[in-house]
Amino acid sequence: MELRNVICEKCGDYGETYLPVGKDVKCVRCGANMVPDVKQAEHYAQSLDTSKPTNPKDAVGTRKPPASCVPQTVMAEVGVGMLEGARKYGRHNFREIGVRASVYYDAMRRHMDYWWEGEDTDPDSGLSHVTKAICCLVVLRDALIQNKLTDDRPPKADVASHRAEMQRLVNDLFERYPQAAEAFVEKHLDPHAFEPPTFAQHLP
Repeated sequence: MELRNVICEKCGDYGETYLPVGKDVKCVRCGANMVPDVKQAEHYAQSLDTSKPTNPKDAVGTRKPPASCVPQTVMAEVGVGMLEGARKYGRHNFREIGVRASVYYDAMRRHMDYWWEGEDTDPDSGLSHVTKAICCLVVLRDALIQNKLTDDRPPKADVASHRAEMQRLVNDLFERYPQAAEAFVEKHLDPHAFEPPTFAQHLP
C-alpha cells in the first residue's frame, strides 16, 4: 500500500497515511478531513498565507543545518556539564591539549553503565549520567573534527561479520522460544508481591 502525503482541508496540518483517504482519515489537530491530492495540498498550502510575500530567506534557511531539531532541554544540561569541565580544567582545554580516544570512550561507558544499572544521577555534578555521557561524546567528536584526537583504538575488527553471526544466533533463540517470559523491570518491581516458595511447595 502506498504512503500518501495529506493535508488538512481546514487547518493545513500535514501528515502521511497508508489508509484510504476520505472521511475515515481525520486531522489529529482539528478533526477535519485530510486532503489526499498532493497538488491540491500544495495549492492549499500556498493559499494559507496571502498577507505578505514569502521571505526569500526562508527557502535558503530551511536547508541549513538546523538548531531547531535539537531539544534545548538536553542542550541546557549539556551546557551545565561542559561548564563543570570548564571550571575544573579551563574552557575548551580539550581543543588546545587534545584528547585520547580511550579516555573519553571509557568515561562515556562508565556513565552509561551507571545509568543502565539504576543510578540515574552523577553524584559529582548532580546531572543525569546520560547527560555526562553526551558531554564525553561532544568532546570526542569535537576532537575528531578539529584533528586533536590521539587515536589509540585497537586494531580494526570485522564487527559487521561478527554481529551478523550474533544475529543468526538471536534469530535462532526467537524461533526456539517464540513466547518470551516477561522481563523483570526495576520500576515495576513490587517487593510485597513476591513470596519466596517454601520447601513444601517443591515437593511432588
